Amino acid sequence: MKPIIGIVSTPNLDSNGGKMFCTDSKINNWVIRCGGIPLSIMPTNIDDVFSKKYQELNKLSNDEIKDLVKILDMCDGIVKPGGTSIQSFHKVIYNYTVTKNMPYLGICNGMQLMVKAYDNDEELIKTTNNHYIQDVNAHNVHIENGTLLKKILNKDVVLVSSRHNYCVHNLNKLKVSGMSEDDVIEAIENPKCKFNVGLQWHPELFDFDNEDSFNIFNSFIKEATIYNKQKVYKKTIY
Repeated sequence: MKPIIGIVSTPNLDSNGGKMFCTDSKINNWVIRCGGIPLSIMPTNIDDVFSKKYQELNKLSNDEIKDLVKILDMCDGIVKPGGTSIQSFHKVIYNYTVTKNMPYLGICNGMQLMVKAYDNDEELIKTTNNHYIQDVNAHNVHIENGTLLKKILNKDVVLVSSRHNYCVHNLNKLKVSGMSEDDVIEAIENPKCKFNVGLQWHPELFDFDNEDSFNIFNSFIKEATIYNKQKVYKKTIY
């Protein structure tokens, strides 16, 4: 059975001003290519997302959290793509993956979410002025020994894309797994979980023949497949 991969969508407006939520086609394609089924995850407070600034959004009510959890229960892994804000429902999603030990892949803003939701410290995020680069081949990242990412990539250095204006400058409970040559944290992991990885770069931007991007998404889907089988087994015996 193919794993269902929840992809956190972002709000947008169409050419007529209509409200919609979008997922990145490149991430969808990587998930499909590696054997997963993408599922868009939208916030439960849709009207508020469009009518208020994200700083003004209220925390989810208990009923909204219950509705979101029902959706998350259908998933076997979560991808949080890049974005411009981190909201209450994002934190609920991330903390769910930690509690359930569900595979999580955070890309760009999705990595910063890990810090804000788990380390719970807004001060750990700061601006950076030289890491938004249009070229897909932007800069090198040095992979730390003894990390899950090193096991996945099996390399000391990888060439990555870079489209971020903010970066993580320190960690509390999370673990650094990759650094740029100018000492920006480029990858982190949650040591409490089997597969809970954040990348500041965008592996989805590379073509399907890119070895590093393939290994990242393929490893993630493999873990989601294992999670799915364990979930089905638990339902069977209980």
